[in-house]
Formats: sequence, structure tokens, C-alpha cells
Amino acid sequence: MFRPSPGSLAPIAAQIHSVARGMAWLCVTLVACAICGAEAQAQLTPELLIGDAVSGDPEKNKNVADAIKRFNNRDVLAARMLLERAKESDPKLPPTDLTMAKMFILSSQNAAGRASLERTVRDHPGDPETYLILADQLYTQGRMIEAEALYDKAIRKIESFSDNEKRKRNFLIRARAGRAAVAAVRRDWPA
Repeated sequence: MFRPSPGSLAPIAAQIHSVARGMAWLCVTLVACAICGAEAQAQLTPELLIGDAVSGDPEKNKNVADAIKRFNNRDVLAARMLLERAKESDPKLPPTDLTMAKMFILSSQNAAGRASLERTVRDHPGDPETYLILADQLYTQGRMIEAEALYDKAIRKIESFSDNEKRKRNFLIRARAGRAAVAAVRRDWPA
């Protein structure tokens, strides 16, 4: 069996590092970055909140789009009710508290976002996305030990997640990219 020398892996490792950092940056930017409220409100879209995990049919996402409008108008209760209605009509959507957390985080309301993430873990312990969001945030803060632990926990949760195959696939990609990014920062090329 061919075993490359550590020096011959450097160019490949550099490319992996670059791709992993890019993917982690993209995930963090889309979900967890702290940006000013006006810009975040302009960027909130159904696709950003629910991803490609469900049909792109605008009619199916109407409740999510309406929830964004209500949220932007500071009517959080109405936004929540609309998201709950959307979840009832399409069970493949993320949990309501998780979607609310994304809206809060993207509008720089981090304390409210964190509270929504805590509710998500309590009410939907099998959904791994909460751990990915937190891991991405920790990664951008340079807190690799905690980020790695949360990526690992997310991967364990992903293994048994069966609510939505598209979300599961996306989670696995995000978690592996995050773990690879952490390994790249540590220059742990074999990992």
C-alpha cells in the first residue's frame, strides 16, 4: 500500500484547508454572523432560514416569507405563529425555535437567538443543527476546542437524525467541513 510522505501531502492539505475554511466561513456567514439589523433584515429569505431542505415552491414557503415580514416589523409573536403554521403544513421544515434563532442571530439579537437555541435542544434534542450553529460561531471566534467538541456532537446526532434526508446530508457536509477546518487550523493534516 502506498503511503505518501508528510511533505508530499502539504499541497493537498493546503487545498483542503482552504476549502474547509471557505465552507465554514460560508456556513457561519449564512447562519451565525453578527451583522447590523438593517442589513440582516434585507437578507432574511425563506431560503436562508430553511435552506434547500424543502421544496422551493413559493406558495409552500409563503408562511415563512410572511413570518420574515412580521419579524422585520418587530412582531415576533406573529412571526412565530406563522412559522408554526408552516411547520404544521410541512413537517420537513426545521423546528420553529431553530428558525426563530436564525432570525434573531442574523439581526444581531444574540441573547434571544441563544434562548431559542436552548429551547430547540430541549424540545427537539435529536436535531443536530443547533450544535452546528454554535460550533460555527465558536470556530469564527478561534475557540477550536469547543468547536471541535460541538462538531463531533453534531456528527453523533446526525447519525440518528431521520426527519429530513436533505437536511441530514447538508448537516453532514457542514459538520465534516467544520471538523476539517479545525484540523487545518491545528495543521493536523492526517485528520
